[in-house]
Amino acid sequence: MYMMENYILGPVIIPNKKILRAPNSKVDDYHYVLFSSKTIKNIREKFHNDKMDNKININHKGELLKDVFLTKSFILDKVNIKTIHDEFKVLPLGTWMIEYRVDNQEVWQMIKDKKINGLSIEGIFDYEEI
Repeated sequence: MYMMENYILGPVIIPNKKILRAPNSKVDDYHYVLFSSKTIKNIREKFHNDKMDNKININHKGELLKDVFLTKSFILDKVNIKTIHDEFKVLPLGTWMIEYRVDNQEVWQMIKDKKINGLSIEGIFDYEEI
């Protein structure tokens, strides 16, 4: 995650990267999930269509934060990867990137103290075996 002034930028979903998930109603054990570039694009579109842009919480706890605002959302492609901050140039094309402006001083302090160190989205997803 990249920080500058009161902005944070980072990947939300990286294509084909395994993500550890806890047991749930569909899978009885700890397991990994991954998303293709096409699926990531569809998730991003649904996220924005459902107006989830500023429904933000910490660690999926449900309590919505105030004064944190989505400023950018884009999929890495051959053009924009050339202009992105160097630490992200190693990410695969198809990665979903998000930037937030953090005006909430308590949250900004947590980010500076590395108590918050990444970005994620919430969702209910169907499982498809590969």
